[in-house]
Amino acid sequence: MSNRRHLMEVGTYEVRRANRYERSLSMLLVDADHFKDINDEWGHGAGDLVLKRLGHTILSNLRQTDLGARIGGEEFVVLLPETPVDNAEILAQRLRQAIEALSVPVTSTDRANVTVSIGVAGLQPGETLDQLMSRADRCLYDAKEQGRNQVVLAQESQEI
Repeated sequence: MSNRRHLMEVGTYEVRRANRYERSLSMLLVDADHFKDINDEWGHGAGDLVLKRLGHTILSNLRQTDLGARIGGEEFVVLLPETPVDNAEILAQRLRQAIEALSVPVTSTDRANVTVSIGVAGLQPGETLDQLMSRADRCLYDAKEQGRNQVVLAQESQEI
């Protein structure tokens, strides 16, 4: 799993490439729902285990050309080169379902379950990485506001 710095380096390159050659590029912003509850109930060690399983689940669903990065706390970004937004939405739903099915052992008798909210956006012509991320983040916020454990897709006409 990459970090924010690596995401920004690779992401800037991929956005430039996609814009130059008029190629598809999509982004998922993934955030664990009610993650604080896990830390509060079982401690930060349990939270770390859950984050590791989330990261593993995300990476195991990506292609070699995709990039998964943890950008802070319980938030992850998935960058999908050569991927139209409708295909990104399919992946987002698959990730959401796979994570919802996780049951992470946090003590000898307890298991933590977690869900995620996901914002999905496709690169618009001439858009920067920050603009793409901002639109995906707005969709993530909408997913949280609409009840969590869901995917919200940016509309093509959505402004930055």
